[in-house]
Amino acid sequence: MKLKKLSKIAEIISSLGIIISIIYAAFQFNENTKALRSSNANNIISSITNWYAELANNKQSSEIYYQFFIDPEVLSSEEKFQCVLNLHALMLNFQNAYYFDEDETIDSRINNSIANIMNAAKDSEGFKYYWGMREESFASEFKNYVNSFLDKKIETNMNKIYQSENY
Repeated sequence: MKLKKLSKIAEIISSLGIIISIIYAAFQFNENTKALRSSNANNIISSITNWYAELANNKQSSEIYYQFFIDPEVLSSEEKFQCVLNLHALMLNFQNAYYFDEDETIDSRINNSIANIMNAAKDSEGFKYYWGMREESFASEFKNYVNSFLDKKIETNMNKIYQSENY
C-alpha cells in the first residue's frame, strides 16, 4: 500500500514537471520569436541604411543616382548599369522585408515604411526604367505588391526628392 501511494505521488510530481516544462517551452518559444523578429528587422534596416549611407557619402554616385531618377536616358550605359544593379540590391532588401512581413517575422510597420519609400520613387523616370527592366527577376507575390503601387496616385513629401529643380 505504501509503495502504491508513493507511486501515485511520483506520477503527480512528474505530471507537474511536464506541465511546467511545457509552460517554460512556450515562454522560450515566445522569447525566441521576439528575438527572431528583432534580428530580422535589424538586418533589413541595417542593410538599407548601409545602402543609403554608401550612396549619400559618395558624391559621384549621388549625382548619378539623382540624375538616374530624373532622366536615366542622359546617363551613359555604364552609369545606367551601375544604377540598375545598385537599385536592384535595394529592392532585394525590400522584397525580403515584404516576405518577412508576410511571415510575421518582422513588425509590419517596417514594411509599411519601406512601402512609402517605393511609393515616393515609383513615378520617377529612373524607377520606371529600372522596374521595366528588372521586374521579372522578382517573385510573383512581390511583383504584384509593387505593381499595386504603380497605379495609385499618392502624394507625399518624399516624392520631392525625385523631382528635378528644373521642372
